[in-house]
Amino acid sequence: MLSRYIYFNSVDTHFQIEELSPPGPNEIIIRSTCSLISVGTERATLQGIILGSGRLGYSLVGRVEDVGSEIQRFTVGDRVTADCHHADYVKCTAEPWRVQSIPAEVSDRAAAFTVLASVAAHAIERADLHIDEGVLIAGAGVVGLLATQLAQIMGACPVIVTDIRPEALEMAHRVGVRNAIHAESDEELRSGLEAIAANQSISVLIEASGSPQAVRTLVSLAPSGARVVVAGALSGELLLPDPFDVFIMREISIIGAFQPNCPPERQMYYPWSQSDNRAMALRLMAEDRLIVEPLVTHIVAAEDLPSFYADLKSGAVQPTGALINWSG
Repeated sequence: MLSRYIYFNSVDTHFQIEELSPPGPNEIIIRSTCSLISVGTERATLQGIILGSGRLGYSLVGRVEDVGSEIQRFTVGDRVTADCHHADYVKCTAEPWRVQSIPAEVSDRAAAFTVLASVAAHAIERADLHIDEGVLIAGAGVVGLLATQLAQIMGACPVIVTDIRPEALEMAHRVGVRNAIHAESDEELRSGLEAIAANQSISVLIEASGSPQAVRTLVSLAPSGARVVVAGALSGELLLPDPFDVFIMREISIIGAFQPNCPPERQMYYPWSQSDNRAMALRLMAEDRLIVEPLVTHIVAAEDLPSFYADLKSGAVQPTGALINWSG
């Protein structure tokens, strides 16, 4: 079986072809219907900020095409979401953290957001969020809006998302986010926070835009004892305010949230895992509590991927959620 996948290097982004051998005992082959472009990560990759040459993508949906001799969780024809690169056919091992069955109530388009939902969940978990605790999320992209919804589901209050793009905040309202601030300066953001949460403390601040300046802004706004969680792939050098003021006098914690470091399966001393987070995301989608389909702003035919990636790298296109259509 031939597989066509997207590959990037320092010159361009293009298709390559490989022959897939039959699945091993614990492997499955998936025929893709769609996959989600992780806009922030993949743009940073194309621009040489993170990673090197290689395959792109890690959130794919499709139908099981073939199964190995030891596979019992899946049968041919099952709908699944998988942590796999963009391709029309993929072969992978079938551990729960990598491949999940899709509930009947969840569409293929929605299921494509499963991995990014687990990225957002990891950021919330790293924040050690509590009920009725105030949260500010900088960046109304996919991860930011998923994290905002998860914080609302957990009972945080108030939950506020901010962005410099009015269209992103309009999308926030479409997925049920209750508080959104359009702010192009620290002063505008402070004013917006005072209007929404004048008598409440915002003790968790999550950076989900990939902007080093956004981290500086959140640190400057954070009250004493706050937790600032950095979940975005930062595109540039991070220069913080005076360390004595930040770390000693104001006792602010700055926490990294890198989802691949989340254990694939549950551990005794770590209550969350990639497998649990992805199953949770699919369950919340099935219950209409996590809203994702309005986040799709672009659907790209597989044949158009090289030119789309060129535009993504240059900034000529600014998608929020970009789905690749593999089914024609």
